[in-house]
Amino acid sequence: MVTANPLGSAGNDHGEVVGDEHPAKDVDFNGCGADVDTMDEDAYLEVIGGWGRYQCLNTIVSWAAAAVVSCHVMVMYYVHLSLELDCDGPNCSPEPTLSQFCTGVNTANYTNPLYPGWALVGPESLQWSWNLECVDRWLVPLSDSGFFLGWLLGGVCCGKLGDIYGRRKPLAAYFLLTSATLGLTTLAPSMGVFIPLKFLHGFTVGPLLLTNYVYGSEFVPQRRFALFGTMYFMIGAAGCACLAILAWKVQNWRHFCYIVCLFTAPLAAWPLLSPESPMWLLSVGKLDRALGVFKKIAFVNGKQVPLANPRSAFRAVDGEADDDAEAPPSGSLLLLTMPKLRKVTISMMVVWLSCSLCYFGLGLSGATLPGNAYFNAALLSMVELPVYPMQLLAVDSFLGRKKTMMFSLLIGAACCLLTLLPIGDASKWFAFGGNMFMTAAFTTTYIWAAEVFPAEVRAGGLGFCTGGGKIGSTITPFIVDFAADNLELAMCVFAAVALLGCTCSFFLPETRGAVPMQTLAEMFDAPGDRAVSGRYENLEDPESLESSKLLRSMVTSKTPGAYATDGAWDRNTAPAARNALSVSGVSSRKSLPLPRGRPKTLTGISISPFNASHRASFGHPFLTG
Repeated sequence: MVTANPLGSAGNDHGEVVGDEHPAKDVDFNGCGADVDTMDEDAYLEVIGGWGRYQCLNTIVSWAAAAVVSCHVMVMYYVHLSLELDCDGPNCSPEPTLSQFCTGVNTANYTNPLYPGWALVGPESLQWSWNLECVDRWLVPLSDSGFFLGWLLGGVCCGKLGDIYGRRKPLAAYFLLTSATLGLTTLAPSMGVFIPLKFLHGFTVGPLLLTNYVYGSEFVPQRRFALFGTMYFMIGAAGCACLAILAWKVQNWRHFCYIVCLFTAPLAAWPLLSPESPMWLLSVGKLDRALGVFKKIAFVNGKQVPLANPRSAFRAVDGEADDDAEAPPSGSLLLLTMPKLRKVTISMMVVWLSCSLCYFGLGLSGATLPGNAYFNAALLSMVELPVYPMQLLAVDSFLGRKKTMMFSLLIGAACCLLTLLPIGDASKWFAFGGNMFMTAAFTTTYIWAAEVFPAEVRAGGLGFCTGGGKIGSTITPFIVDFAADNLELAMCVFAAVALLGCTCSFFLPETRGAVPMQTLAEMFDAPGDRAVSGRYENLEDPESLESSKLLRSMVTSKTPGAYATDGAWDRNTAPAARNALSVSGVSSRKSLPLPRGRPKTLTGISISPFNASHRASFGHPFLTG
């Protein structure tokens, strides 16, 4: 029996569309305001249910995974909690220094006959297992730096797999590998084995954090993206806070890691039992498979797929991309050779380094603050919860990106200095406040950095910036370890670095409300510059004459239709060149969007065949470090 389809096509009793006719162009699907010839992927998601039953279930699982995945970053904090000198008897000798006590210490029970009544006490951490409190203590921050280095390399090397093989299988593999590598660290007989295994753990955590967020977000319509992203990060912070309770109950670091592994490995079933991301399928031109996923989503949501042929819904490219076409040269060289780009690149790199060092430094310094190490760690995570919604409001308010960044770093630096006040344990609350503002600064960095670079060099620009951020996070463990002996000096270091980042923010432009730059020509369209055959030369800067030659090479492409006659990037007639540019190998970790736009790939600037618009790439410190 054939019935009338309310969306304009004929359909059978099962809601399947039959025939090749499409609805009229003036049909408004559920208030989306889009007809079939101009409907993009977000409008299509709205037609098949928007924030329906399927999206709600998938989002809940994604948020639950966020709570578990974020814990893998904080595991390092608990596995090497320091031991403390404590007097367990009424007749204790005068309290020795740690170096005095370690001379002649009995590693079986951590007592010293020269100092009766005194003993090193604490959880069964790495220090307890291998006597690292007294010997080779520097190996502890080295293992943490290895984790951050693995995080960087894993994101670069493995992040692109999600663009090649889809989201599902790589994500499932990352869940299993992350669980396996963390489990292997518990079998290490010494620090010589533990450190390489910790590097491998970071190597798998990097792409896991990235792909987990992207896969969950690609089923959510854009109008709900702010809610998804904000709740995702808040639940991740709440998961880290709950980890403190687990660590407090399970004092043995090996047993603690086993439990985290048991929570992580089963999450691999989520992507394996779920369909492939329709956004990835569309981005690689697999429109028929994408339509099949949309049908499943529509069925769960109780909706109907409006079109028999998805090509009439999405703006498909005429013809196939030419695989033999040459991609335009990389713009990474321009970032350091053109004066205006160089200033932006170096300033943003320093800002990124400052935010990364201060964010992770304060977040991992709970054990060095006065009071209970577990309670401090939980509070350091909990104070982040109100930051995410407030930061989203701040960057779009009159403060904009620049003032939000500068005020966050300035107030964060002030909080670090206020911890030096002689007010006892109350000083730690200033460190908690500093962590709040550093979180706001770091989250703002990902929005701002993607907007100050034109789309043609955005991937390379973000690659340089996250490289600077990784330098900061890699050296952070050594500063935190130093804080155990001299907290005041470590806080001064955090304050100085934050002030450096605040100063560099002054040299960057405000981008709130500005149209995202697509070409280098737009960035150089300013007083003092003049256009010359599609390239820009600064009249006051002789160096730009050499830079303009590089710019000329970028606008002289052999790819047919890649550039217009005036040298500007033609986004309507260069699908092959655009697709080649969108997968720059420099930025395999740049496509995590704060609630502003949907990621299309895991490799930075993404331009899918059905949507020629650039969407900025954003992220979060726990995702990209």
